[in-house]
Amino acid sequence: MGANDKSVVGSLDLILNGRTYLGWAYSPSLTDNRRLIVRLVSDNAVLAVGHPATVREDLRHLTEQPTGFEINIGDGVHADVEFDSRAAVVVDDGTTTTVLPIFHTAADQLKIHQAYSILSSLSKPMPPALGREIAALDPLSDVPPIRPWSPPPADLSCLAPIFFEIGAMSPDGGTLVGRDGALFLAGGSNAVATLYNRSENDLARANLIGRRWNDLFAARRRRMADLGAQYLQLIVPEKQSIQGHLMEPPLAGATPLLEAIERNADPAYLSTFGLLLNAEQTKRTYRRNDTHLGPFGAQHVAQAIATAVNVTIPIPTLTKLAVREGDLGGKFNPEIWETVDEPLEIPGTIMPARTTIHLPDDGRHIGRHYLFRNAAALSPLKVVCFGNSQFEAGDLPQALTWWAARIFSEFHFIWDPAFDDAYIDRIRPDVVIGQTIERFLDRVPSR
Repeated sequence: MGANDKSVVGSLDLILNGRTYLGWAYSPSLTDNRRLIVRLVSDNAVLAVGHPATVREDLRHLTEQPTGFEINIGDGVHADVEFDSRAAVVVDDGTTTTVLPIFHTAADQLKIHQAYSILSSLSKPMPPALGREIAALDPLSDVPPIRPWSPPPADLSCLAPIFFEIGAMSPDGGTLVGRDGALFLAGGSNAVATLYNRSENDLARANLIGRRWNDLFAARRRRMADLGAQYLQLIVPEKQSIQGHLMEPPLAGATPLLEAIERNADPAYLSTFGLLLNAEQTKRTYRRNDTHLGPFGAQHVAQAIATAVNVTIPIPTLTKLAVREGDLGGKFNPEIWETVDEPLEIPGTIMPARTTIHLPDDGRHIGRHYLFRNAAALSPLKVVCFGNSQFEAGDLPQALTWWAARIFSEFHFIWDPAFDDAYIDRIRPDVVIGQTIERFLDRVPSR
């Protein structure tokens, strides 16, 4: 949405048992979003009605008002009249009516439920008409069946180029095709496109949250100084903030929230936005089919970190050509792979020894903890980092951990947006790094 865009946004996210429908909807035109009417309709018949009633944490950057809805088809509605390809979730704000898109997971659930309902009703051999009805379920959504994951081939001769129209979207509506084959996250749980809105309310909110971040940075710096550690804070920008010129229409600049933080940044803040924006080859700063930094961009950030702690690192040559999958390329079918220039090693260093300290039992990212020790590191410094997937486990040189574990003799990575002061006090590091990404800035940690 632009600054003056008052259109309703939202999606149908989840379908339970074919009769409970969950999603979100928001109308900037309403002072109270709970007045938004959500209807489940089929052939002009209203099957269920509801209103947004819950505040979605993942949408607080959009509004503090309730956006999440749950609507249920009553027991009085026969199963044959359930949501099907003729039905839709329609929202009405009193001025306009909008049909909500179906998120791909909901579409898949719906197809499975419908197929099960049809098959379970059979008491005799399937008549041809019923077979055609089952066959017609697939076009309900534009999401093709996802084939089992397989690693990219190492042999480049197994790959062939495919052209996409600039501006095309992935089947789930969350990934945009840009120029030169660059893919951009446009949707997702953080509704990334809305983060660039510049209405008066958006700018005021950005200034408020920006002050909270800078207050947090200042408090962290003081606490780390008391513990005898240098503190560095990084915010890795969104890919479109750096490569917006590759989008259609083009996007210029960072989100208002990142701009607000950088205007009054704490002395501990290391601006990777300016660093990457002014890189000699901005197209190489991020992976083409991924939201993460590429090895070229990660190298620039790693060099800036090293410089900030008075360490000089030799610049490796990116000579290894690898084929990689990506978190955006995987949204297409067939999956879009890319070739990536990677370093073999940083001159004078060796692969560090990694110890996995903790992996959450539920498979979540937050809480993962790795320790790296490297006798051949470029610096004897002990460093602790609290960050996310831009660092992660360090298997590939697109990850900042890959670089940090070769630069520093001891590197601790904890996947968490908040600092653990007790852990820092116990480890007594020389440097503590805090890192987050631009689309997560709406959530300010407590420490």
